[in-house]
Amino acid sequence: MKEGVVMEQQLAISLFDKHGRRIPYGGMRVYNQVSRRYFLLEQPEYDCTLALARGRMAQFADLPDLPSANKFSFVCGAILAAIEDSSQIANLAQAVCVPFICPPKTTGRGEDIQKLLAAVQVSFLDRFPEGDFRNLCEGKPNDEVALAQGSRYEKLEAAREQGWVAGWYFPNCLAEFDLASQRKQMETLPETVGNAQIVLSGAAEAAMAIAGTPGLLFGEINNLHYPHHLCLSALQEPGDALVYTFEHYANTPPAMRFRHRSNMLTPTTTQVSEQWAGGLTVFTALK
Repeated sequence: MKEGVVMEQQLAISLFDKHGRRIPYGGMRVYNQVSRRYFLLEQPEYDCTLALARGRMAQFADLPDLPSANKFSFVCGAILAAIEDSSQIANLAQAVCVPFICPPKTTGRGEDIQKLLAAVQVSFLDRFPEGDFRNLCEGKPNDEVALAQGSRYEKLEAAREQGWVAGWYFPNCLAEFDLASQRKQMETLPETVGNAQIVLSGAAEAAMAIAGTPGLLFGEINNLHYPHHLCLSALQEPGDALVYTFEHYANTPPAMRFRHRSNMLTPTTTQVSEQWAGGLTVFTALK
């Protein structure tokens, strides 16, 4: 069956399976067409109430002028309702999701990301005093790191240059897709749902989501399953040789890493991994 026909059929039905994973279509390079769900994330509960997540972001990212809890809750609720009302992407609401607020962007891309990574570290160590968070690529990504073509991430950055944005980070809905396919599948996703925009996930909102929900990679399910490496696929290094990730490192004591991994399986073949997962971000500007 031709790729164009397959894509048309996908657009006529749900683009996500019952677990919220994007359904691969022709031309996608994935580790498993139907995931065996060996690597999983658990939907956070303890950390992931909207009020608590907002409070952690305000405290640990040093955001004294954060939009109100009521506005945050209203916006996040409206986004989820719009997703659930969309026949194409309703099942995305079944995926693990984490709320975030991103502050206005006032510096270069690299400096902005490093500041938000510092908030992740402080929040993580507050939540897990015996834990260990390490940024293994300080100084990277820097201001020269590019945005992947087709990621739409420039829309989130443009919105942040005007003010606050809020929404949901779906960290593993692109589980087992190779990096190129995580980006390519954006061509078949709607650009908006309700008043929110859909982009491939990058570092800033992922960092804020984890600062608000530092137990994301440490749910009870991860005692039985390994969590995914969370790929920040909207960022693109020269030659696509590296991918930035948040990763679970150990349970005892809890340990997490921000790092860059090689995207090369061999010198001429890019990586496709059962443990890698790309994410989608659905956001709106806060007026």
